[in-house]
Amino acid sequence: MIKRKKFLVTLIPLALLILIILIINNREIPLNPPTPAISCHGDKINLSEADHTWFNKDNGGNSCIFGSPYDIGKKMNSFIAEPESKINFSFKGKPKSIKVLFWTGYDKSTIYKNYTNNNNKGEIIVPKKEGEYIMELVGQWDESHTTSHVFKIKVSDTL
Repeated sequence: MIKRKKFLVTLIPLALLILIILIINNREIPLNPPTPAISCHGDKINLSEADHTWFNKDNGGNSCIFGSPYDIGKKMNSFIAEPESKINFSFKGKPKSIKVLFWTGYDKSTIYKNYTNNNNKGEIIVPKKEGEYIMELVGQWDESHTTSHVFKIKVSDTL
């Protein structure tokens, strides 16, 4: 009887811990604002965090405002890519929408691509025209969970 009691005292907390870990890992919305993984031909592209909003309506949370993605991008080093290369990205969790924007000025942007298929990954085709491009990758899980990251690409035929 004592062995059974010790076994149950050990088993119950262990089972609860496993259950908590499974619940946390299977959440559609990550606990913290995720940084997407982004690469071109297997080479990692550096990102700078831009604005994000990450809070639960009932519990509060946080938001950060970093300024214009254009200004953030101007200060970054460029990732050099060949024209029409593929950039792959993925998020932890599954945002309801993902937007890729091109920034051409402080408050001038255009939507390059809009993903609404509730997927966590996608690809961007680098422009054909040589030059530097400031891009923003925005993931939105719901109205209170949004992340934004900026990167800069230099398109060049001579690598």
